[in-house]
Amino acid sequence: LSGWVSYDIPMTDFVGLASRAHLAQMIFVSSNSTVYMDNVYFWRSPNAPTITGFTMPATTFGDAPFTITAPTSNSAGAFTYTSSNTSVATISGDVITIVGVGTSVITATQAADGAYGSGSVIATLLVDYPSPLTAAPTPTRAASDVISLYSNAYTNVPVDTWSAGWDNADVTDVLIAGNDTKLYTNLVFSGTEFTSTTVDASTMENFHIDIWTPDATTFHIKLVDFGANGSYGGGDDSEHELTFTPSLSGWVSYDIPMTDFVGLASRAHLAQLLFVSSNSTVYVDNVYFWKPEGTLPVTLTSFTAVKNGKSVLLKWNTQSESNNRGFVIERSNNSMNWSQLQFVNSVGNSTTARDYNAIDRNPMNGINYYRLRQLDNDGRQTFSSIANVKFENAEIMEFSFYPNPAKNSLNIILNRIESANAKVELIDAQGRVVLSNKFNKQDAGILKSINISALARGVYILKYSDASNIKSAKVLID
Repeated sequence: LSGWVSYDIPMTDFVGLASRAHLAQMIFVSSNSTVYMDNVYFWRSPNAPTITGFTMPATTFGDAPFTITAPTSNSAGAFTYTSSNTSVATISGDVITIVGVGTSVITATQAADGAYGSGSVIATLLVDYPSPLTAAPTPTRAASDVISLYSNAYTNVPVDTWSAGWDNADVTDVLIAGNDTKLYTNLVFSGTEFTSTTVDASTMENFHIDIWTPDATTFHIKLVDFGANGSYGGGDDSEHELTFTPSLSGWVSYDIPMTDFVGLASRAHLAQLLFVSSNSTVYVDNVYFWKPEGTLPVTLTSFTAVKNGKSVLLKWNTQSESNNRGFVIERSNNSMNWSQLQFVNSVGNSTTARDYNAIDRNPMNGINYYRLRQLDNDGRQTFSSIANVKFENAEIMEFSFYPNPAKNSLNIILNRIESANAKVELIDAQGRVVLSNKFNKQDAGILKSINISALARGVYILKYSDASNIKSAKVLID
């Protein structure tokens, strides 16, 4: 107090400034005070380097680490980098690793060199959640057996709003791979209302919805029936809410028996649909009620995947089957890109419950996602919900491969590589090595696809050798 105070503030201290190229305001804040001011200016050292061209790419959570592109400078001094928010991004040398969602100011600091002193420049890194690259599966059920609230595949009944005035969520319409999709952000609870034209789902047996979320720890679905008087609070309202734990960053399809909504006294005057989540981002598509008569070749009642030693036991149950050719078991490491694991023949036609099971003897390190693709004899197909099992390195085989039987390519993952001389060989029935591939230590956990289209059909031995370890397994090439 009562003396001149000089402040020389590094511009990098203003960490929220994404740019300094268009400064337009300066604000002084104090305590209802008297302040004299003079000599307000920006400055640089006479020998400060001129640093330009420092930017950060758009990134999403889950992206691989990337190398920073150094800015342009008239000095040859070395650059070092820091992150203002290590819960979003960490830096080792010049490599940024994404660890969370949000923003971080990345500072590039150049050391003094020759005639130039030190200098710095900043750029803002924005990390967002990923979004779906593919649209939700297209429904194949007959329109005559569906009451649709939202789907490009059907004519939808009137809906008053997908975000009622009393809800706590933001909703927008987006296109995913050309397909109309609802995008909910900051979803705590949403209200979809069709009160002006209530829905009579008395003859419908199931409720369907496809969702894709990068962060929802829980997802709740509530149906509300306004009763015969068609008004809320009329004394004959009923409702029920169900809770689910969705897999993240992949489309999840729910086909929920209407009988699971046990609190619904009636389905004849449905007027509200609520989604409840954990302040989350959720993409929604194909919201409809449906009945199975004459449309579905298979009524699938369950599909599970459980760890069984170093394998995964897959089990499913059908309530009835009609014109069913069989089931393709598909596996993925990200719930987006799927490969066929094996095919299981079905009974074909049945009016009684049937149990099926299969084993994945070569699960991958990390999360293994599984789903069923049911094939009809006339070419139609439907998908089950997604199940997943997580394995750590120590729990699984040294190498994994799929599919088996294989046709044009064989996918191989070496979960652990102990030496620089690891290799995988494919040996025919005469003991001849028909294919051989070497792997380096840095290939551990990376999927390698081997072209086998030129090989004859038959049984082969897939042999893996690494230092003193030798493992083998049979592969059928079809």
